[in-house]
Amino acid sequence: EVSCARDEVEALRDLLAERDRDIQGLRREIATLEEKMQRDEQAVWSANTATRAAEAKGRAAASRVPELEAVIGSLEGRLAQLESQRVAENEGFREVTRQLHEERAAKAE
Repeated sequence: EVSCARDEVEALRDLLAERDRDIQGLRREIATLEEKMQRDEQAVWSANTATRAAEAKGRAAASRVPELEAVIGSLEGRLAQLESQRVAENEGFREVTRQLHEERAAKAE
Protein backbone atom coordinates (compact mmCIF):
# COMPACT_ATOMS: atom_id res chain seq x y z
CA GLU A 1 0.00 0.00 0.00
CA VAL A 2 2.82 2.37 0.89
CA SER A 3 4.43 1.70 -2.46
CA CYS A 4 1.13 2.39 -4.19
CA ALA A 5 0.70 5.61 -2.23
CA ARG A 6 4.23 6.66 -3.18
CA ASP A 7 3.44 6.00 -6.81
CA GLU A 8 0.29 8.12 -6.45
CA VAL A 9 2.28 10.91 -4.82
CA GLU A 10 4.87 10.83 -7.61
CA ALA A 11 2.13 10.82 -10.24
CA LEU A 12 0.49 13.80 -8.59
CA ARG A 13 3.83 15.61 -8.43
CA ASP A 14 4.37 14.97 -12.13
CA LEU A 15 0.87 16.19 -12.90
CA LEU A 16 1.39 19.33 -10.83
CA ALA A 17 4.66 20.05 -12.62
CA GLU A 18 2.91 19.60 -15.96
CA ARG A 19 0.10 21.95 -14.92
CA ASP A 20 2.65 24.52 -13.77
CA ARG A 21 4.37 24.32 -17.16
CA ASP A 22 0.98 24.73 -18.89
CA ILE A 23 0.22 27.77 -16.74
CA GLN A 24 3.63 29.30 -17.50
CA GLY A 25 3.07 28.78 -21.22
CA LEU A 26 -0.36 30.39 -21.07
CA ARG A 27 1.03 33.36 -19.16
CA ARG A 28 3.69 33.84 -21.86
CA GLU A 29 1.01 33.66 -24.56
CA ILE A 30 -1.12 36.24 -22.75
CA ALA A 31 1.85 38.59 -22.37
CA THR A 32 2.71 38.22 -26.05
CA LEU A 33 -0.86 38.89 -27.09
CA GLU A 34 -1.10 41.92 -24.80
CA GLU A 35 2.07 43.35 -26.33
CA LYS A 36 0.69 42.70 -29.80
CA MET A 37 -2.58 44.39 -28.85
CA GLN A 38 -0.69 47.43 -27.55
CA ARG A 39 1.24 47.66 -30.82
CA ASP A 40 -1.99 47.42 -32.78
CA GLU A 41 -3.60 50.12 -30.64
CA GLN A 42 -0.54 52.34 -31.21
CA ALA A 43 -0.94 51.80 -34.92
CA VAL A 44 -4.55 52.98 -34.60
CA TRP A 45 -3.49 56.15 -32.78
CA SER A 46 -0.78 56.91 -35.33
CA ALA A 47 -3.22 56.41 -38.18
CA ASN A 48 -5.34 59.31 -36.92
CA THR A 49 -2.54 61.75 -37.85
CA ALA A 50 -1.35 60.04 -41.01
CA THR A 51 -2.51 59.90 -44.61
CA ARG A 52 -5.44 57.87 -45.89
CA ALA A 53 -3.19 54.88 -46.47
CA ALA A 54 -2.01 55.02 -42.87
CA GLU A 55 -5.62 55.43 -41.71
CA ALA A 56 -6.57 52.28 -43.62
CA LYS A 57 -3.73 50.42 -41.94
CA GLY A 58 -4.90 51.70 -38.57
CA ARG A 59 -8.46 50.56 -39.19
CA ALA A 60 -7.16 47.11 -40.05
CA ALA A 61 -5.16 47.05 -36.82
CA ALA A 62 -8.15 48.34 -34.82
CA SER A 63 -10.35 45.59 -36.21
CA ARG A 64 -7.94 43.05 -34.74
CA VAL A 65 -8.12 44.48 -31.20
CA PRO A 66 -11.50 42.87 -30.34
CA GLU A 67 -10.26 39.57 -31.73
CA LEU A 68 -7.11 39.77 -29.64
CA GLU A 69 -9.12 40.77 -26.58
CA ALA A 70 -11.34 37.72 -27.11
CA VAL A 71 -8.28 35.46 -27.41
CA ILE A 72 -6.79 36.97 -24.25
CA GLY A 73 -10.10 36.47 -22.43
CA SER A 74 -10.18 32.87 -23.56
CA LEU A 75 -6.59 32.29 -22.45
CA GLU A 76 -7.28 33.96 -19.11
CA GLY A 77 -10.28 31.65 -18.65
CA ARG A 78 -8.11 28.63 -19.45
CA LEU A 79 -5.45 29.91 -17.04
CA ALA A 80 -8.05 30.24 -14.28
CA GLN A 81 -9.28 26.74 -15.03
CA LEU A 82 -5.73 25.32 -14.87
CA GLU A 83 -5.01 27.16 -11.64
CA SER A 84 -8.21 25.80 -10.12
CA GLN A 85 -7.29 22.34 -11.29
CA ARG A 86 -3.82 22.73 -9.80
CA VAL A 87 -5.33 23.74 -6.44
CA ALA A 88 -7.57 20.67 -6.49
CA GLU A 89 -4.63 18.46 -7.38
CA ASN A 90 -2.57 20.00 -4.58
CA GLU A 91 -5.37 19.14 -2.16
CA GLY A 92 -5.40 15.58 -3.46
CA PHE A 93 -1.65 15.40 -3.07
CA ARG A 94 -1.92 16.61 0.53
CA GLU A 95 -4.60 14.03 1.28
CA VAL A 96 -2.54 11.17 -0.15
CA THR A 97 0.50 12.38 1.81
CA ARG A 98 -1.55 12.62 5.00
CA GLN A 99 -2.87 9.09 4.50
CA LEU A 100 0.64 7.82 3.84
CA HIS A 101 1.87 9.38 7.07
CA GLU A 102 -1.07 7.90 8.99
CA GLU A 103 -0.36 4.45 7.55
CA ARG A 104 3.31 4.71 8.47
CA ALA A 105 2.41 5.84 11.97
CA ALA A 106 -0.05 2.95 12.36
CA LYS A 107 2.57 0.44 11.17
CA ALA A 108 5.16 1.93 13.53
CA GLU A 109 2.84 1.27 16.46
